[in-house]
Amino acid sequence: MADVSSITSNSAAILSLVTQYRDSLRNTSVTPLETKKSNLNTRLGALTLLKSKLDSLYSSATSLSKTGETSQFLAYAAVSSNTSVATASASSSQASGTHTLKVNRLAGTDTLLSKEFTSAGTDFAEGAQTLTINGVEVSVTVSSSANATALADIASAINNNPTDTGMTASVVYQTSDKARLVLTGKNTGQANGITFGGEALATTLGYAAMTGRGQYVSANAGAGYIQADAALLDASFDLDSMTLTRGTNVITDALSGVTLMLKSAQASADPAVALTVGTDKDGIRAKVQEFITNYNSALSYIRDRTAVDATNHTRQVLASESIVLSLRYDLRTNLSRQVSSVKSGNPSVLSEIGITTASNGTLTLSDSAAFDAALALNVSKVSDLFNTSDGIATRMKTLLDDFVKSGGQFDSAKASVNAQMTNLTTRISTLDDLITKKADRYGDEFVRIQNLITVAANQQKYINSLFGTTYTY
Repeated sequence: MADVSSITSNSAAILSLVTQYRDSLRNTSVTPLETKKSNLNTRLGALTLLKSKLDSLYSSATSLSKTGETSQFLAYAAVSSNTSVATASASSSQASGTHTLKVNRLAGTDTLLSKEFTSAGTDFAEGAQTLTINGVEVSVTVSSSANATALADIASAINNNPTDTGMTASVVYQTSDKARLVLTGKNTGQANGITFGGEALATTLGYAAMTGRGQYVSANAGAGYIQADAALLDASFDLDSMTLTRGTNVITDALSGVTLMLKSAQASADPAVALTVGTDKDGIRAKVQEFITNYNSALSYIRDRTAVDATNHTRQVLASESIVLSLRYDLRTNLSRQVSSVKSGNPSVLSEIGITTASNGTLTLSDSAAFDAALALNVSKVSDLFNTSDGIATRMKTLLDDFVKSGGQFDSAKASVNAQMTNLTTRISTLDDLITKKADRYGDEFVRIQNLITVAANQQKYINSLFGTTYTY
């Protein structure tokens, strides 16, 4: 037997042995569970992303399935031949056709100037005063008779008045020592012209001395309006050769179902703008294209995540998900079969309006000319395919409803996966605790043996020292 003193302990070695033992136990019992949990988490992520794609497709289908006044196929547009002069939008077919528009004058805001004040002058009375602007009484506290301070006090009182006066006030310095109070209307049109009361403060500002509109000119030190004729604050335009005036540049009551936005005035020699009102082909095409894009995204994702490679013996994460496999079939069937609810003579399959199906089931708006021709001939040739009782968008919405709704099939599938992951988490935690306790128990036993060996070694050293000899066993 070897010398007891040669049997020494190595704490690091013991710790390494305990760690290896713990890892061995985990590899056979816990690691497979962690792998299973990881796979479930991947599956949950795939279901969540697919649910998002189906939500987008459901939204597009819902939009295209609407009928009546909310139908996406009853969208209209007004196209301007010169958008720098005027643009327009349409909300109905009442004004369908081409109209002419000539913008003579834009609507403007009224501007009223006070008389001219020298900055160093003291023309104002100090203290609390009132000024009536547009029928609204404004309380003004003039803190100093100095013109510069008084004008600033008046402008601040108007801008911060609790009741809106319909205008803004500012102090404009024409030169370093000459200033005016400038009132500018917030809204356009003659109806929003600036009026004032007869208080003493109005007299000080020079309003009482005004003889009428248009008194102000650049060389005039008196108060006055910039616009001589209040009627010129209204917009003037010729619509289909009829001259009309409005107090705003956004006009909703001149052409039924159309909103006009006047941008700039034209010279008398400029050509009139052509406004073409009709079905919004671009808008409808964009809605249909959005549906196609969302359909292709969902279908392609399902195809990729349910794929099975027989050669390499690999299966994608959703290859065994029965509801997904069934959905893949139903999606393609809904798009391929004829629509029975179209009007007699109207297209009953997508290919008749220029939408083709590839071998993998994805859609393409491959013939825009055919699509536009169907819209131009009769919008129902396109809308019937989507929003009638058996329309593609209608039955797609019906198909997806049980998948995307709260508590539907996808929510149930995700809940099942979450429950399995929770159970695995509990099992892993329990096994880890058991393994740790078992490994710690063996570690404690190793330490105990180590201590016994140490005691024996010390005793042997003591005996050897007494007899001067070394005994071996």
